[in-house]
Amino acid sequence: MTYATKNLICTNRSKVTGSFCLFETGGSALLGNAWPLAWLVERVPGGGRAWIHWTEERGFAWARTGSLVPGAIFFSTQTNPIPPVGASQINLLPLDGTWSFSSPQAAAPDGPQVVRCGASLPADTLAVGLTRGGVPVLAVQAQPNVTLALQPGRALHLSFGNFRPGEVLDPALMPTSTALRFPAHETTLCATLEPDMTWSTGPATGQERWL
Repeated sequence: MTYATKNLICTNRSKVTGSFCLFETGGSALLGNAWPLAWLVERVPGGGRAWIHWTEERGFAWARTGSLVPGAIFFSTQTNPIPPVGASQINLLPLDGTWSFSSPQAAAPDGPQVVRCGASLPADTLAVGLTRGGVPVLAVQAQPNVTLALQPGRALHLSFGNFRPGEVLDPALMPTSTALRFPAHETTLCATLEPDMTWSTGPATGQERWL
C-alpha cells in the first residue's frame, strides 16, 4: 500500500531560535499512562522556516527508557509495522540477552493495537509505543506479564520551544501550541509563529502547494 505524504510548512516570524515540535494527542492505553512524544522536531532561527513531512503508516516500537516520565527519551530499539487495515497484536519477549518483538498477528478489526509483555520483562525499564510514519509518537511503560492495549491519537498539535526528538511530553506543561487540521483533500498545511508568539494556520498557496 502506498501512503500519501503530508506536508507542514512552519514559519518562525519571531526573533527567537527554537524547535517546531509536532506531537499527537488523544492516544490512550488500557493500562498505564499513554504519553505523547516529541514526534517530529525541526530547529530554526528567528525568521527561519522548516518543512516537516511524513506518511501515515503505523507501527509498534519499544525502547529502553527507564522510568517513563516527562523529559525521558524514547529512542527506538526495534520497530514493527502494523497492517494498514485492522488491528494487530505482538509479543515482546526475551531473545539472546535482549528483547524482541515476535509473532505479530491480526487482532479484533475495530480494537486497539496490542502488545503482550513477557513475564520476565524487568519493571520500569522498557517502554512500548506506536509509530507514525516510522517515528515513535506515543509510549507506555512496559511491565512484566502485562497486555497493553494502545489506541493512537487522532489530533495533531504544533508547539515551539526546546525539544528533543522522542522526548516524553506532558501536554499540560507544553509551551503555546496550536491544533492542526488539514482541509479536505489537502496534503499541505502552513503554520506561522507570529512575532507575539501566537499562531496562524492555513492551506498552502503558490509553490508550497506542489510539495
